[in-house]
Amino acid sequence: MPHADLTLPGAPPVAAFEGLQFNPGHIERRFVVPPRGASWATICVRARAAPRCTEVSNSVVYMVHLALPLP
Repeated sequence: MPHADLTLPGAPPVAAFEGLQFNPGHIERRFVVPPRGASWATICVRARAAPRCTEVSNSVVYMVHLALPLP
């Protein structure tokens, strides 16, 4: 079941997920059905007070996996 279905009548072409909390090794899955006919997407990630890795480089890495919908 998708978390956001942008194909529904009147649905805005935007999906926002706020207040997610991540820890090292945490996996968060969110499924979005894109609008019909969409051929590209813009993804913006904002991190507030992200936990930092102080042992190596004081950086945080987020991975995003995308899949094309089946025809």
